[in-house]
Amino acid sequence: EYLKSAIRLAAIDYIEKPIDLPVLCRALERAAGEIREKNKKETVSKAGREFQQQRLFNLLITKDADRKMLEKLAAETDFPLNLCMTCLILQMPGRDAGGREQLEKAGEMIRSSFCRVIGSYHREKHQYEFILSYPERERYRLPALYQKILGQFPEARLGTGMEAENCKNVYNSYKTAGMAINCAFFKEDKRIF
Repeated sequence: EYLKSAIRLAAIDYIEKPIDLPVLCRALERAAGEIREKNKKETVSKAGREFQQQRLFNLLITKDADRKMLEKLAAETDFPLNLCMTCLILQMPGRDAGGREQLEKAGEMIRSSFCRVIGSYHREKHQYEFILSYPERERYRLPALYQKILGQFPEARLGTGMEAENCKNVYNSYKTAGMAINCAFFKEDKRIF
């Protein structure tokens, strides 16, 4: 029964009593090696997924993106292209070292909402650029999401782009979000543009 249970649990080794210390050490080293290998594969997988999301983001904000490549990357990253999309730029002026971490928290906040999101961080601008994808019936929830983000980050400014009804119009949404956030330079008292 113990052996059957061990097989079901994917045991690394079976050590009998009395325990021989070198045998135990080798079994522990094998277990640690398998855990390291599993963690390495997960890290590589996560890095690959993030790279693919970055590629998708860059293609979506390009004016004449290749539709087949967009569909391929969207499928690989599980990002829906058939929903409404809006570009969002979250800027945190004066942030350096902790800026990226704060902006990634904002990305997680968006991910935990009704939206699917991909994004890109620009260190020199202290801003994170997002593409949100959401069902049309959820569009009314966007202003509340924006307020929630600004509530979490009191020093942040938010630029929103026009709504894109398909992936071809994301370029225009990105451009309008960029123009909107540039207005922050002239109106320091305002937080959403």
